[in-house]
Amino acid sequence: MDNSNTVPQNRPQSAKDVKLTIAACYSASFTQAAVANLPPLFYALYNEELGIPLGLIALIPTLFFGLQIATDAVFSVIVAKIGYKATAVIANALSASGLIILGFSPLFSSAIAAIFVSTSLCAIGSGIIEITTSPLVEALPGDGKSAAMRLLHSFYCWGYLAVVLSTTLFFALFGKANWHVLPFFFALVPITCSILFLCVGRLNTLEDNGCSKRFSEFGKNTVFLILFLMMICAGAGEQVISQWASFFAEKGLGVSKATGDLLGTSAFALCMALSRTFYGVKGNRFLFRKRSSYAAERSLFHIFSRYSPPSPRYRLSAFRFAD
Repeated sequence: MDNSNTVPQNRPQSAKDVKLTIAACYSASFTQAAVANLPPLFYALYNEELGIPLGLIALIPTLFFGLQIATDAVFSVIVAKIGYKATAVIANALSASGLIILGFSPLFSSAIAAIFVSTSLCAIGSGIIEITTSPLVEALPGDGKSAAMRLLHSFYCWGYLAVVLSTTLFFALFGKANWHVLPFFFALVPITCSILFLCVGRLNTLEDNGCSKRFSEFGKNTVFLILFLMMICAGAGEQVISQWASFFAEKGLGVSKATGDLLGTSAFALCMALSRTFYGVKGNRFLFRKRSSYAAERSLFHIFSRYSPPSPRYRLSAFRFAD
């Protein structure tokens, strides 16, 4: 249970706890970026070095996001009962365990089974993080929570970019054959995040503020349902790129892994990070409907651009501006 459950609920969150909460939630976004975007950079290696057929590799993102959605549904109901701090620590522990198992996967007699176990743990951890960090940031005292919430989602993109760039640098220095070392390195991120959450003396929650609502209440709101559908479609478009861009560039376009990851995957992550950070800082000055329509039209154009022209460089450039 949270330590906050043992103290009076009207006790305000200290400035130190606010800073630690923000740092822990932002680092949790880095954890999500690591568990969601590191394995896709290994898809071609799974096929080449471990002999895993492409059909089984295609099940990895299906398993990951299927479990993540199921976890969101289950834990959104019970997270307040378990306690946000305990839930966040469990989520990061599961993510770290999944990454560690991924690092050991080549040693197992059935590497794909180990990868599936790793994927399952990371998916559950990522799903729990998804439904804990946003409410914690939303429940922060003061008037800066709106900007903090927008910046929270930009930290996922910066984490995504860090994963791609550090992986590319690692392969350049030590070779692709040592890919299994990288998950151990990235496991330090959720471990650090767990420590940050444990250091928070008190967590403010929406339940404490009397702002918590059930999904059934939102389900009656037509605007919410439309935005919910938009988020599903936007997320699906983003994940098609993040999960398969590296493999597509290397196998489909015939470019080197470094070129594909730098000009395709990392450029996509950079543009996504810059746009979310910019909106996080200046978002109040822009009309949401106008900007959303423009972003949807631009994304649709670049999605079609990836598959029509024969030039690999043009197709790679289309990845950069799709989000």
